[in-house]
Amino acid sequence: MHPYWTVHNKRYDLQNFVAHHPGGTQAILLGQGRNCTELFESYHSLANEKLVRQTLQQYYIEDASPESFDFCSSFDWQHTPFYNELKCRVRGHFERTRGSARAHFADARQWAHIVFCIGTSCWALRGMMHGYVLPMLILPWVYIWGPSACMHDGGHFSLSSQPLVNNFLAILGGGHMSQLSWQIQHTVGHHVHTNVAGADPDLYHFSMGADRGVPGFRTSLEMRTLPERTLSGKGRRDWWRRGLVLRAPLATIGPGVFWDILMLANPAFGYAFLGMVPYRHVSMWRLSVHSIGRSVVIWLAIIHPITICLMTTRHWILGIMRAVLFTVLPYATHGCLFYLFSQVSHIQHQCFAYEVDGPRREMFKHAHEFDKNTLMLKEAKGEVDIDSRRSFAQVGQEAVPAQEWAVHQVEHALDYAVSSTFWLHFSVGLNLQVVHHLFPQVAWCHYKALCPIIAEVSQKFGVRHNTVPTFSDAVRSHFTHLVSVNETHGLLWARPPPRNIAPLALDWLDQVDYAYSQRPGSKLATT
Repeated sequence: MHPYWTVHNKRYDLQNFVAHHPGGTQAILLGQGRNCTELFESYHSLANEKLVRQTLQQYYIEDASPESFDFCSSFDWQHTPFYNELKCRVRGHFERTRGSARAHFADARQWAHIVFCIGTSCWALRGMMHGYVLPMLILPWVYIWGPSACMHDGGHFSLSSQPLVNNFLAILGGGHMSQLSWQIQHTVGHHVHTNVAGADPDLYHFSMGADRGVPGFRTSLEMRTLPERTLSGKGRRDWWRRGLVLRAPLATIGPGVFWDILMLANPAFGYAFLGMVPYRHVSMWRLSVHSIGRSVVIWLAIIHPITICLMTTRHWILGIMRAVLFTVLPYATHGCLFYLFSQVSHIQHQCFAYEVDGPRREMFKHAHEFDKNTLMLKEAKGEVDIDSRRSFAQVGQEAVPAQEWAVHQVEHALDYAVSSTFWLHFSVGLNLQVVHHLFPQVAWCHYKALCPIIAEVSQKFGVRHNTVPTFSDAVRSHFTHLVSVNETHGLLWARPPPRNIAPLALDWLDQVDYAYSQRPGSKLATT
């Protein structure tokens, strides 16, 4: 794997520039060893772009060949009038209101929010460590408004112009996920290819293991259908609803405790997050620090609460019950909050590009094979219905040109309560995902002022800007979408085009028949 940065399919050797990068070493190293065009463009969108490009050109090495792993043509970067006008308008806003286009970091109001919530989180954690119930109940709420939000915002380098401040605050939010995995999964995976099947890890969190007896659900029609009936006799409707009830509370403890081990140690994922987003050039020093951090989290969240509950109880049965409460409830509460605020902004019908209610609906019917060996046998005998597995690209969308990355980001997110200061603070800016995805380096305190600008430019260019009036409307439409893809259209599967995913990871993600269809010599292999 080469140590270069690939931007617009040109490779650059920036190793001598890393220490001089104004945004810090952590930021620039995210792009090493991969195609980082989207990261480069979005994080420099408010900088002096002419100077940035001149600096980059000094380190040019070679062009990436179309066959290489770091060659990417997913988006059109040659013709970007929509993004150009957005950047111009947003730069103008910051120059008028704050004196500089670079003055997009957290203001006094956001810092007050951060300091209060971090302080309250420390108080609640201390009380929880002493076995007090009230602080334990309060902790997940103030944690998601304080340290958890700092993990997100610090990981996007949006809080301060000082890289050390961003990194320190990002580390404070490591209770629900390590900084290492968060930046690979979220900053790189989710933000670059939002809602793109096989490239956005966020689409697969809740379906993994659904074929292995664990209730789960899919978030998109481009994910393989669930079994019509499971080994336990449960139908698809009951199965996915149980999966929702089970997995939403685990949305924090899974990434916080178990996923790092799974991603970094399981060869099935090919040293990549869910087999999709590779960990590039991670030093032994950083892995060691990462391991120490995970050990601290496990001690604070699990080992110490269990110990204190067992040592301070009058009866061992009550101690066990109390220990279970102290270890499960904080993570479950934060998991449900994290699920709602992260999923309602993207897992919506209007945030996906496919349409299956038209004349091609029959092409996407998919009889889920519960026994994977049966599928292999049918394929070997030539009994597989090829037409039912054709992707959208094979049924008439080959000619659709690549769109602007900025257009994709706007149309694959949903904003709610766009004029509400309360929801801006309560969701720590997650209610305005469109602004966040277009300008991830901007602190959320500025989102409400930027939202009208994006709405105006979107209307001018005919770009769909998805909004709903309230949070309850967003939650309602989110669950309506889940019912649609898991029940109403439960037999439909729009197989996505092949992606560079670790082969065994597809099995873990329950897209296994897609993996078999791509084997060399398979009749279903995409040409």
